[in-house]
Amino acid sequence: MVPVPGGISISPAAATGATTTTTTTGKEEADGEVDTQEHKSYDTVILGGTFDHLHPGHKLLLHGTVLLLELPKPGQASSPSTVIIGVSGDPMLQNKKFADELESWDTRSRSVLAFLATTLHVSPPGDATAATAAVTPSSYRVERIVAGPSGGPELHAVYADGAVRVRCTVLEDPFGPTVDEEPIGAICVSGETRGGGRAVNEKRAAKGWHALDAYEVDVLDTRGIVEDGGGAREEDFAAKISSTAIRQQRAEAKAKAQI
Repeated sequence: MVPVPGGISISPAAATGATTTTTTTGKEEADGEVDTQEHKSYDTVILGGTFDHLHPGHKLLLHGTVLLLELPKPGQASSPSTVIIGVSGDPMLQNKKFADELESWDTRSRSVLAFLATTLHVSPPGDATAATAAVTPSSYRVERIVAGPSGGPELHAVYADGAVRVRCTVLEDPFGPTVDEEPIGAICVSGETRGGGRAVNEKRAAKGWHALDAYEVDVLDTRGIVEDGGGAREEDFAAKISSTAIRQQRAEAKAKAQI
């Protein structure tokens, strides 16, 4: 899924157990070149990340994941669709720059859940009410789970009158619930983490499980951010929108305040 002037296009790859992305532009739409194949939807979708100082790149990834959900039809009794969000725990944060500015796991998870409340005014495809729904935060409740399905502590939230359940899990390794919970249908990744999607499917194949369909969301370019403290930094908006850059700015502001 790639945000462009023409919108978002989602296209499954043929017979690969994975999914490719298709970029559309206004010109392509005018020329009739857009892939109109309806994308698949899933009962359970997973993604992972640090989600530190939640920024537009994170929000795009989260929103793209929501688009993959299979939603119950009005009046249909069914179990809620589930989004599993692996939020990096301490073992995954050891090499982060400006670590003193990292938010706690609980703060990061709650920021994700609060953002999803603004996103999960969702309706099944073809529901006429979707076009007129008010853009206001969805009410939700947060529940702390001592031991979730994968064994670790989780924060759960339910949205859209019970249609969607979101589980924030503690991500202690690159795989998380993807290798603990077989029924997951798809994984949402960024351009920076697409290799992780392949590694996940290799692990699942070794267990005799089905591969996850992998969807990529192109987030903002952060190549200008200097992780090692050296070299030049691109002075453009896109390069500045990253958790590392936000932590760096906060650390520098504190250092200046102490002078």
